[in-house]
Amino acid sequence: MFCICYTCDNNYALQVGVAIYSLYDNNKELPQFDTFVFSDGISEENKGRLQEIANAFQRNLIFIESTHIIEFIKKKGISASVDDGALSTYVRLFLGNYIDDKYDRIVYIDADTLVLNSIRDLTEMEVGNPAAAVIDIMPYDYRKLIGFEDSYYFNCGVLVIDTKRWREENYDQQLLKMIEDSPNRFMFGDQDVFNLVLKDKITVLPIKYNLFPYYGRVKYSTIRTFVGKKAKYYSKSDFEEERKTPCVIHMVYSVADRPWIKGNINEYSERWVEYVGKTPWKTFRYKTRKFYSRTRVMQFIYKVFGEKAEIRIEVLRNRRKFAKARKKMESYGQKNR
Repeated sequence: MFCICYTCDNNYALQVGVAIYSLYDNNKELPQFDTFVFSDGISEENKGRLQEIANAFQRNLIFIESTHIIEFIKKKGISASVDDGALSTYVRLFLGNYIDDKYDRIVYIDADTLVLNSIRDLTEMEVGNPAAAVIDIMPYDYRKLIGFEDSYYFNCGVLVIDTKRWREENYDQQLLKMIEDSPNRFMFGDQDVFNLVLKDKITVLPIKYNLFPYYGRVKYSTIRTFVGKKAKYYSKSDFEEERKTPCVIHMVYSVADRPWIKGNINEYSERWVEYVGKTPWKTFRYKTRKFYSRTRVMQFIYKVFGEKAEIRIEVLRNRRKFAKARKKMESYGQKNR
């Protein structure tokens, strides 16, 4: 038996509403399943809107308050990921603690997603490991920094968790120990922790189950420039074949920007807005960015000079960013000798 989980605070209630609506709309053939939303202070009004979506599709929606988990993480000395990630993302590391044993599989999906096709394979596939995920575009320079020169580095936006294997190996405790031993050490917060604890024990999912806008349309050679030639990644044939039929679109930050930001060039923006119109949030207001923001500057470079120029600038920016991270990690290591 499987369940589907989301984590969300009130600021992303609209986004998770779109994510859940698109999931239900494109998976009508799936048998009855439970959907859990781990709520970090979602208002009663927004909970009502989410319940309205579930009722329309005759699906079971269950809220689990996660504020106490956030407070627990704060007490461990963690403020947020260095890369401006939300503290609430740490909740996805502990889903197994709050999900009943009757579920032998958890399919976790980030709130900022859009499901365009069936996820049946995620609910039925042989995982073969404690978890399965899509390989991230994390640059090789950072992978090397945290010891992933010869290993895959995964994105946690979509996870399939084999709860039996997960509990047998006590991964909850292993993850907690990593957090306690190195709070705020890593740039990408809980995702780094997840990858380090489960290194080489994660099954590779096709990229269509966690496809990033922009990165799903540029040339494979451009992706390789960003990721690095030495980094373990999808083959060109697998990458190009799987992105033809995207299943889960993950609205991560990129030059395309997110679809709820005014002026975005996200190729899935119209689809996302279309789904907003089907939810109880029919009249939403776009958020704005200043015209001189980094996003707007990079969009100008992309439009005028093309994807190669934009990616090369991002590579240079990352090298500077990772150099700072290296110093922080070295300093952390010296303090804890």
